[in-house]
Amino acid sequence: MAILCLKILFHLHIDPSSDEFTNVDFCPACYGNDLCPQFFHGEVSLLGISKLKYLKNSKNVFFGKLSSNRVILKKLAHDSEILNMDKLLCKKANLKPCKPNEAVRLLTLKAIEPPNDYHLMNLIKVFEPSTDITRCPSERLLTYLYNQLNAKRNFIEFEEMEFHQLGQLLYSLLLNPEAIIMQMEVIKHYFSV
Repeated sequence: MAILCLKILFHLHIDPSSDEFTNVDFCPACYGNDLCPQFFHGEVSLLGISKLKYLKNSKNVFFGKLSSNRVILKKLAHDSEILNMDKLLCKKANLKPCKPNEAVRLLTLKAIEPPNDYHLMNLIKVFEPSTDITRCPSERLLTYLYNQLNAKRNFIEFEEMEFHQLGQLLYSLLLNPEAIIMQMEVIKHYFSV
């Protein structure tokens, strides 16, 4: 009986290392994967009611620990906003059945194939602007963001890295650019020290 109770309680808890929580299997339709090793190696844990699946709040805010530090984990969009963006991308990619990562890959490839020339503005147009930063973008701003976010990356296959990073950048800019802006602040602080 005790084992049965433990199994039921275990299924009520959110596992922060699971694909269901991290959504890493949706990359490049994601906010990035820099913290994946910490999640997968158990360095991230949830605290209090944040652990419980059925009390999950719609704003996707979770209290937890990263190693020994208390942190607040937040997906930068509500579940409904993510679902709506994913549906829009799948519709734009004309894929059925569709996964958002497949749609992002297809739309990114479509935008960077000739005769489109490789310009980030072409990518934004293909993805249809939906946030302030993408409604009135400039090639210079988009290139700056992309270059800054990739300045310290060490990927073996440059083409795969470039493609993956483009997808992450565009998905973030379209859904909620806060992640990109926050990374820019961290990068600026890191390099100015």
